[in-house]
Amino acid sequence: VVNWWLIKNSAANDVSGSAKFIPHNGKTKLVYRSYIAPKSFLASFFKSTAKKDFSPNFTSGYQVAYKRQLEIYHWLFKKNNFKMSNIGYIVYANGITTKNEFNGLFEFEQYVFPIHLNDSWVDNVIQKMYECLQSDKLPPSGGGWNGQGCEQCAYKKSLAKLMRAQIEKENQVNSE
Repeated sequence: VVNWWLIKNSAANDVSGSAKFIPHNGKTKLVYRSYIAPKSFLASFFKSTAKKDFSPNFTSGYQVAYKRQLEIYHWLFKKNNFKMSNIGYIVYANGITTKNEFNGLFEFEQYVFPIHLNDSWVDNVIQKMYECLQSDKLPPSGGGWNGQGCEQCAYKKSLAKLMRAQIEKENQVNSE
């Protein structure tokens, strides 16, 4: 067994590990373990899509939700006493759509987007969510990233309208 450690590192409080070589099926296998206690963490996550016109915008539209998701991760780690960097990363893979054939292989181009994180809004939203869950009233619909509310609300309202129309139609037929 070989134990090792890093004497000085600006990004971590402690970096150490061990390695040992063991015989395995006539060959030598390396078993490696490492321990890293970083001074701070980066929030990051992975998203994927397949769009011909790939130009993500994390400040408006539905993709702002990706930035918010990252800020919530950032907030959660900070609440658990982790020192966090204010820069997070979204690793985004976009499927290559210019190939003529699929052939069971889907290829991606990968992009890394640094995002400045500001989780100052999260405490207020958590409080509002808690109050909503404690309330006997349904929250108002509407708003949302597009100003029209969520797709589920719109779908359910349209479905309810169609069902009412169908019930009225059936009632007219039954009353004749």
